[in-house]
Amino acid sequence: MMKIITVVTIDDRIKVVRLQLSVETDPERKKEMQKKLQKLLLQKEIETIRRKIEQLG
Repeated sequence: MMKIITVVTIDDRIKVVRLQLSVETDPERKKEMQKKLQKLLLQKEIETIRRKIEQLG
């Protein structure tokens, strides 16, 4: 049997959380999602900085 591997990038996860945020009505849940989004955005920024550091080598 063949296995299919799906790669989910940080950008994909950011898009999903943003979409969830746009439809969420519960204020408490929305607050949690905003925190999650902020963490993902910081992870993306860190990933970008790491790539730049590697390029400078």
